[in-house]
Amino acid sequence: MHTQSPTVSPTCRICDSGALRLRKKFRMSLPVVLIGIMFLIPSVFGVLLGTVSVVSTVVIGVQATRNAETEVRQILRNAQVPAHVADKVVAMEQLSREERNALNGRQRDAVMRAESRYMGTALGSAMTGGFSLAIIIGSFTGGLLGWLLIMRKKVLQCTHCDATVEAG
Repeated sequence: MHTQSPTVSPTCRICDSGALRLRKKFRMSLPVVLIGIMFLIPSVFGVLLGTVSVVSTVVIGVQATRNAETEVRQILRNAQVPAHVADKVVAMEQLSREERNALNGRQRDAVMRAESRYMGTALGSAMTGGFSLAIIIGSFTGGLLGWLLIMRKKVLQCTHCDATVEAG
């Protein structure tokens, strides 16, 4: 038969009268913990904002690409660019030197405007997405720093004199 022994709290070596109880305390001082909270709370919102921004950038980028394709097709149609060349431009494939040389000045201008339109759309999406990722990374880093500053540790604290020693 196994009997359970009662748990005995160790006695404080500082005052010799209090019992040591297990407690959780902040690792840092109160001002440092407050700074940690000031880092942690906004970082949660920053990660959320950055994530929403990345998702919306993808959705808006897809729509902008569709709009650009419609606009590009119209630009090329108005300049009477041959269909096989227009299809390559819309597919964002590079035209050969022979294909470019076969175009007249008006058609070459239309192809350049069409390519620029696609470039602007892609560049805008890339910049917005990159900025959103920077917000996520910065917010995550700030949150990690805040979390480290507000971490707690286990200590044994005297019930009489409040002296503390590291637990285990």
